[in-house]
Amino acid sequence: MVDYNTLKAFKLVVDLKSFSAAAKVLNVSQPAITNRIKSLERFLGAPLFVRKGKSFTLSSYGEILYREIDIAIESLDRIKNLMIKLSKNTREKLRFAASTTVGNWFIPGIIQSFIQNKDISIEMLIGNTEEVVQNILSRYFDFGIVEGKVEDEALSIIPIKEDKLVLIKAKESPIPDILSIEDLLKYPIVVRERGSGTRNLIEEILSKFNITFSNMKIFAEIGNTTSIINFVSKNPNVIAFVPEVAVKDDSTVQIIKTKDIQITRKFSLLIHKDCSLNMLAREFIGYLLNFQQPIQQS
Repeated sequence: MVDYNTLKAFKLVVDLKSFSAAAKVLNVSQPAITNRIKSLERFLGAPLFVRKGKSFTLSSYGEILYREIDIAIESLDRIKNLMIKLSKNTREKLRFAASTTVGNWFIPGIIQSFIQNKDISIEMLIGNTEEVVQNILSRYFDFGIVEGKVEDEALSIIPIKEDKLVLIKAKESPIPDILSIEDLLKYPIVVRERGSGTRNLIEEILSKFNITFSNMKIFAEIGNTTSIINFVSKNPNVIAFVPEVAVKDDSTVQIIKTKDIQITRKFSLLIHKDCSLNMLAREFIGYLLNFQQPIQQS
């Protein structure tokens, strides 16, 4: 018997070109993904992939299934939504992905306001911008919200809010309260991991001043803003760029004024152009866009 999760697994493997990447998105083991594909092949009575060592391509049968699978998944989505509306015991679920700053500091208050007097549940993935984009491209989550720069023809990208990055140091640090762009080369700096929208933006801005991470004193790469703030607070000779919203009420670190540099970015809503959003997702997106006036694209 073919179920919804098996079809999703097949589509993810094809979209991401990797069994292990699909397993990571679905939060299951790689053998579990392999077993789902094998059960689908047994059900259809045909091989879906042509395997060559560790690589694979779609078979002619797999190509037919992939062309038709969106229709099948969307039909199952519509049936599931109808079942939710008919059942008083089943709660509607809002499913989306958010990048780190959005997920930890921007969206929680909006969600809390939105769900008042609603019997719904939330499934939210928090990852870096690259991970969020992959999840929306695969259509595993209904939509995404990121602080990083995204360019993809398959996505509708809607700016919703402006954000600022600031340079910080420990509260009792001997580092000066004001630094020039050249001073950034003097101090060890903590940065986000590769794939982070924050990291990409900082690299882009610094490159305009002929500064790259390769000629800076990279002390550590950390995949979480809260961890970076805690790290800086306990290491008085270290600096880091972090979202201003993340440290506005933090007494363990201090913002350093920068003479020559200002880093701003936009939070953006990501929706797959071929995705049919359910009623709850559309309602939340409308609420989000009206929560603060959308900013104009530059």
